[in-house]
Amino acid sequence: MGRSAIIILAAGNSSRLGRSKQLEEINGRPLLLNTLDTALESQSDSVLVVLGAEYEKHRQSIAHNEVMIVENKDWSKGMGSSIKCGMNYLLSQNNDIEVALISVCDQPFLSVALYNELLNSTDQINSISVSRYGDESFGVPVAFYQNQFESILNIGDETGAKSILKNKSLRFIDFPKGHIDIDKEEDLIALKSMSD
Repeated sequence: MGRSAIIILAAGNSSRLGRSKQLEEINGRPLLLNTLDTALESQSDSVLVVLGAEYEKHRQSIAHNEVMIVENKDWSKGMGSSIKCGMNYLLSQNNDIEVALISVCDQPFLSVALYNELLNSTDQINSISVSRYGDESFGVPVAFYQNQFESILNIGDETGAKSILKNKSLRFIDFPKGHIDIDKEEDLIALKSMSD
């Protein structure tokens, strides 16, 4: 594996939850901080987080971490705008990145092992590795080899990385609890009942 980076998308305003999910505490620690710590423990060479809504509050919550922080002022245009913002910044800082992994901040069951497996299974032949959830659907985290970077930089603002995955050969990495994320109050209640 060549040099790699993890881009964590954390720019949204958590409209369905009604408050910042980035700062919502699970097991006593904010979701965003847990995700960043997991990424920093992985084999990735660098970690970048894309912030947007409530930028200053979120930036202060992670200021002590060894991560690159970029602000997407157009975060309200959609996830695609944050992906492109993160990729453009990453490539301006590290033009030798071979693998870029895109992740989100609200999947509480992310693990170092998952990140490493995605990073290590992505190369010129297997240029896209995606997480397969327990229900056979798939999604983030997704790792892309550099021959896919141009496609990422050309996605629409409102579409996520899934638009790139259509009609492509994908390598699947199992992430059985990947479908569990935090969007609504019920998600938090269900997650906290699992943790008890």
